[in-house]
Amino acid sequence: MSPTSRAISWTLGVYNGSGANANDANDDKDFLANVRYAKGDMNLGFSGYVGKMNSASTPANPAADKVRLGGDLQYYWNSLTFKGEWVRGKGVEGYSTAFAPDQWISGGYGQLAYQITRNYTLVGKFFTISEDPRYPKYENRTGWDLGLIRWLDDNTRWKLFYQINKEEKKEFDNDVLTFEWISKY
Repeated sequence: MSPTSRAISWTLGVYNGSGANANDANDDKDFLANVRYAKGDMNLGFSGYVGKMNSASTPANPAADKVRLGGDLQYYWNSLTFKGEWVRGKGVEGYSTAFAPDQWISGGYGQLAYQITRNYTLVGKFFTISEDPRYPKYENRTGWDLGLIRWLDDNTRWKLFYQINKEEKKEFDNDVLTFEWISKY
């Protein structure tokens, strides 16, 4: 894309839980929308999602709302790339019984990548979530991913990352070193 080009794109969708991979068993429709603006080396997007949670809803116990609002940004400058995303939502499925389904949570990440050579990329990423719905007892969780990616070809790469995880209660040390071999077919 040339530095003077601009583009606005948008997507609207309706999801009703039908199909082989359906995991939305209620009869309510879920709606999503995305608007993206691109200018030169920058992309900016905003998204929204509204629906109902899966549950055996009755008039006395209606299905909780699912709401997601988010924004993302990508900026490319020479060998440096910044990507970031922020999301706020409620009605998370797969939550623990200690988590209220109508409770709002928010989280996001910021990532900086530096292309050292054609085959090597350094990556630093900060992420945070106000409360993990699967493990609410740990409250706010933040962390860092620091790593190196080695591109073997367009479809294969190795990733070596050290993840530093911090949770507000400081109940456990869960830092981890991972190695991945990723191949696309």
